[in-house]
Amino acid sequence: MVHLVHLFPQTLGLFGDSGNVLALRKRCEWRGISVRVTTVEPGELIPANGGLYLIGSGSSSAVRLVGEHIRELRDALTGALSQDASILAVGAGMHLLSDGIAWADGSRTEGAGIITGESRPLAQRQVGEFVGTARGTFVAGFVNTGHTLDTDLPPHITDVSFGAQSPTGVDGVEFGTVIGTHSHGSYLPMNPEIADDLVARMTGTPLDSTSEFLARANRAAEHARIAIRERIGR
Repeated sequence: MVHLVHLFPQTLGLFGDSGNVLALRKRCEWRGISVRVTTVEPGELIPANGGLYLIGSGSSSAVRLVGEHIRELRDALTGALSQDASILAVGAGMHLLSDGIAWADGSRTEGAGIITGESRPLAQRQVGEFVGTARGTFVAGFVNTGHTLDTDLPPHITDVSFGAQSPTGVDGVEFGTVIGTHSHGSYLPMNPEIADDLVARMTGTPLDSTSEFLARANRAAEHARIAIRERIGR
């Protein structure tokens, strides 16, 4: 049994990050792996027995709302990580797991302190498709963020490019069993190798990848990544 805990999907679901849960669920079902999905909204009890906790992105007002319950989030995720659970945090969800978020108006939202570092506003919002490398595989996606994460932790994605002339950069964080990225749209359907890494870790066994449904999904994802690479000239 794989237990996915989707944190705050109604509050932090602005960019279709629920697609990450759908991708994981379907890729498990196509392999005959049973899946349980628990959704939690701010103020509700966060289960302690999840195998993977997913948190998406949202507006600044939504982030501030979740920030009012940051202590509960911190305690739940700290406990889950001690039980070898994994976390996938996207966009604002990743920033909420930092030490804190500084806003352009001078205010600050306390973070969960799972990710060492501070979230700071960008001078100019970063929006667009990108390509890069994560865990040795070619990945692609879409970013829409007004913040950067100031951290010394290793990035999740390297060789990041937003176009033929854009400088090579990095995105997100990856350490222990925690992955953070700015990639929306959704990240895991577009990059099934990362999804399968997460599933394999939860099951602890090699994955059967003979399903035709998996093959079709993988081909569609590959075509999407190639199309993005061609559009941005990389």
